[in-house]
Amino acid sequence: MSSCPVALCSCIFLILSSRLRQGAPAHFFQQPSDQVVVMGQSVTLACGVHGYRGLVQWTKDGLALGGQRDLPGWPRYNLQGDVSLGEHNLHIENAQLEDDAVYECQATQIALRSRRSQVKILVPPSIPVILGAPIVTVRARTLHNLTCSSTGSKPTPQMSWYRDGELQDTSFSIKRLMEDGKQENITSVLSIIPERSDSGCIFTCRVSNAADPSGKQSSVTLNVHYAPEVSLSAQPDPALERSKVTFSCLVKANPGQVTYRWAKGQTALTGVRGQHYQTEVDRSFFGEPVSCAVTNAVGSTNASVLLDVHFGPQLVTEPLPLTVDPGEDASFVCRWLGNPPLALTWSRQGSDTVLGNSETLRLRAVTQEDSGIYVCRAAVPGIGTGETEVRLTVNGPPIIQTEVEQWGVPGEQAQIHCFIGSHPSPDRVAWSWRENVLESGALGRFRADTVTTRQGTTSTLSVDRSAPSDYNVLYNCSAHNRFGSRTSSIALRERDPCHPHGREETVYCVYAERARLQPLFAYSKGAAAQVLAALQPDAAHLRSPGAAAGGFSYWGSSPGPSGGRPRVPVGPPSCLSSGLVPCPGVLGEGARGLCGHPDVAPDPRGGSTPVCSSPAEGLRLGVVAGATGGLAVLLVTFLVTLGSICSRRRQGGGKFGGQGGFAGELSQDGHALRDVGGGGDGEGRVWLGNQRLLAFPPPPPRL
Repeated sequence: MSSCPVALCSCIFLILSSRLRQGAPAHFFQQPSDQVVVMGQSVTLACGVHGYRGLVQWTKDGLALGGQRDLPGWPRYNLQGDVSLGEHNLHIENAQLEDDAVYECQATQIALRSRRSQVKILVPPSIPVILGAPIVTVRARTLHNLTCSSTGSKPTPQMSWYRDGELQDTSFSIKRLMEDGKQENITSVLSIIPERSDSGCIFTCRVSNAADPSGKQSSVTLNVHYAPEVSLSAQPDPALERSKVTFSCLVKANPGQVTYRWAKGQTALTGVRGQHYQTEVDRSFFGEPVSCAVTNAVGSTNASVLLDVHFGPQLVTEPLPLTVDPGEDASFVCRWLGNPPLALTWSRQGSDTVLGNSETLRLRAVTQEDSGIYVCRAAVPGIGTGETEVRLTVNGPPIIQTEVEQWGVPGEQAQIHCFIGSHPSPDRVAWSWRENVLESGALGRFRADTVTTRQGTTSTLSVDRSAPSDYNVLYNCSAHNRFGSRTSSIALRERDPCHPHGREETVYCVYAERARLQPLFAYSKGAAAQVLAALQPDAAHLRSPGAAAGGFSYWGSSPGPSGGRPRVPVGPPSCLSSGLVPCPGVLGEGARGLCGHPDVAPDPRGGSTPVCSSPAEGLRLGVVAGATGGLAVLLVTFLVTLGSICSRRRQGGGKFGGQGGFAGELSQDGHALRDVGGGGDGEGRVWLGNQRLLAFPPPPPRL
């Protein structure tokens, strides 16, 4: 009983199965699905038919491929699978774009068709091509389009640009369908405006689609051409005038083949070639820039530099002389050019008082006392100074400048001088004494002559064969102009021929009251007598007789006739000749001179030193040793006319020299006679006033 149900069940299953096999219709147990494949890959479309033993074939876009398993005529196609199991799979080897179609599996004898299967063939884009690769030459700051193309892509590709690996988002693409209706070509354009700094940059074009997600790429290198970039420099800068300066024109350019053109201001420097220009500069470089123009195939660039030239003052506007009436204002304009900026001062000649520091000097409500020379000085620190003078003339009554005592010798012609320095010049000058009045011409032995120069008016009253009665008389000099009149009284005094007081012929020694030059100090080391210099009879020349005979020395500080200030008056040669005696102790054997003058004091070191002078060679100034062989000192002050050493003092730079071992030069300020020394073993030094010019111990003793 227990086995019967099992057998029954088995019987029932077999019966049912048999019935099903005999009555079940044919059907697909496996159908193809849509496929996407990259060209060159293989693809298999599945097809399984159950309950069918007849012909199975595939169609491609409705075209039957055939019923044989190897599908003749389709070398890359074949059917795969176990036929007994109803497997009829279509395998496509090395899929090509032509395989892109709709496929269907058919059991033709029973008109059974599978669902349609779409096979899509993807085509990767070709390697992109950049126009002009591998190096694209462009111009700086000029629009340029980088163009990249790729052909035969399916589906539609995407194209992008990169600059040195950085994505650029300014490109645009153009896509065109190919003739096969399936593939596309793509072109992408990237617009750039390159700078000089972009030269050498790498631009990359990358293309991709579903067939090649990683994509393909090509690159180009930019070669940026640009006009020269010029940097012009000068060394040294700043520079002193008349120094050498090198101008350097440093250039960056692509292409690097360049030419140079140099200019100064508006003038071409045709003789200068190349990158450097060296020259000696002057102040014109301060106002005219140097320029360098550099040209290549792209263009030309110019650079310039204005050199900071340091130079001393240059007068640009000279002040003009001015004549005004009293109470009016006076203005002078003085302009200087200098670099670095200069300092300007106004002062009056002979005064250190600063009247102003601007270009214009204004004097308010001037008086006659304001007449004179005004000095405009300019100084560039560390470089130099300059000055110019201008005269202010304030109209007014005559101003008489004259010596109140003048000298003459009875029996000779005496002259009395009267100088009028005001403006306008006097229209009348008259002399009066006792009951006499003389304007011009002669009156007995008296004659009046008036001469007017740029410096002023000089009237001279000459007395021929002057008599004693003409002396110790007051002579009145009166001058008249449209502003008024002035009178000055002059006393004519009689002088001793051997004690002259006239300024033209007198040499005062040691602090003379009326001296025009400061005392000259000189000394010599050693026992040998040494003559430094000789003042000639014309009182305008120094002469060096060396150690020859003649000369004089002065010692001591005995009071002189000028009120306690010692002096040694020495007359002209005619005066000295009458007193010549031998002076062997001082001047050597055979020498003669004037000795034992009453104004001379004894040598403070012991012994006596006479005053000696040889008229044959003029007045000689010498330094000699005393009896003890000690230091000899000479202090001499010259009082001469304006036309002699006094005028040299104003001008400065007068030179004295000779063959006797003496050489000297008057300094520019007229205050020093430098480099004075005798020959032999003596060592000469010179002081002027209290200024020690050449140090040599010990200093000379004060007298």
